[in-house]
Amino acid sequence: MNFIFNPKRKGKSGDSVGGNGDPTKRSRSKSTISRNETEEKAIQIVMLYEKLQGRESRDVRNGSGYDVESSERKIEVKSFKDAVGLVEIYQSEFDAAERHRDNFYLYIVSRLIKGKTPTIQIIRDPYGSIIFYAEKREVRNWKESVEETATFTV
Repeated sequence: MNFIFNPKRKGKSGDSVGGNGDPTKRSRSKSTISRNETEEKAIQIVMLYEKLQGRESRDVRNGSGYDVESSERKIEVKSFKDAVGLVEIYQSEFDAAERHRDNFYLYIVSRLIKGKTPTIQIIRDPYGSIIFYAEKREVRNWKESVEETATFTV
């Protein structure tokens, strides 16, 4: 999986990309679940996971640079219908990761299509634990930074 920092695009990411890695060329999944449905399902799974960990969470998708607040955690959620593809980190998310450091988490939620078991991969302090390369801020070797992985049936 690759990460890319995209300071020019606004909005949400989480779709895998097609072609030569160009984030403007989205690949189309054979699944009928929409991008918005994928994001909603991922948020629900993250909030359920947080509840199971004894933390109270709430959806805060309001341009703050993250999607969920859970106790002291600021959580940015990236969602994928199946396998994890390219992950884009937007300027507001990058800034929030820098600003909140020890309390900022990147939750990568994959395998959201029917018949698959959803998986959450959790990275604490992505700003400090992931190496960003070049102006695109591509991330390599992200798996070394994963502190928790949760797989469960919803």
